[in-house]
Amino acid sequence: MDAGGGAASLVVLIGVGLFSSQGLYGLSQSYRVEKGQRQTLVLADGSTVDLNTDSEINVLFNYAQRQVELVRGEAFFNVQHAVRPFTVHAANVIILDIGTAFDVYRKAGLVEVAVADGVVEVKNQSSLSLINAGQLAKISDNETIKVSTAEIASTTAWRKGELIFRGRRLDEVLSEIGRYHDVQIQLSNKKLAALAVTGSFKIEQLDTMLNAVSHLLSVKVKKLTKNQIIIESI
Repeated sequence: MDAGGGAASLVVLIGVGLFSSQGLYGLSQSYRVEKGQRQTLVLADGSTVDLNTDSEINVLFNYAQRQVELVRGEAFFNVQHAVRPFTVHAANVIILDIGTAFDVYRKAGLVEVAVADGVVEVKNQSSLSLINAGQLAKISDNETIKVSTAEIASTTAWRKGELIFRGRRLDEVLSEIGRYHDVQIQLSNKKLAALAVTGSFKIEQLDTMLNAVSHLLSVKVKKLTKNQIIIESI
């Protein structure tokens, strides 16, 4: 190999090293799933991420840190132990992994963090809390972190293609169903919104879900068009 070729190879190797997942500048990648889809990713350190419907993340790994930005939607993280910290950023919320598995759901003006195993540190501009396995943290914009116990299996049932509700308001249930299907579901009057729904449903079976809701609550499901549905009182 001549001197020029050797120098060029060295430059390439240095460049690859600088921009690797453990290099100075690191490796930056973006992942996105469309509405109605789910995907499991294996990151450079062996950690896995399950992306829920209509979700997007940006990943930056370098020699000093492992950082993920949840741009929108929901993701479940199963993190490999390492010296480098693993953080998830969602809006103005930062979640620091302390060896665990956890779910992050970014909504409008709200971030929810549910811990399946281990502990995470959650902080925003006004507070910081440690969230343990079996707990759910709700963080509104610039407000105190609210922590409660949660049925994590229900919260993360989407990973198995299911939605599980325990006394959830009808308007919240319809909002969740709408995340997975290209439909607009409306209520004929506001009084229906507070009706409580309990049940387990297969995500892909839209008609089955709506029929079950209609029987549970004694309401009527009417299809106005292929993509427009209204829920009415009987």
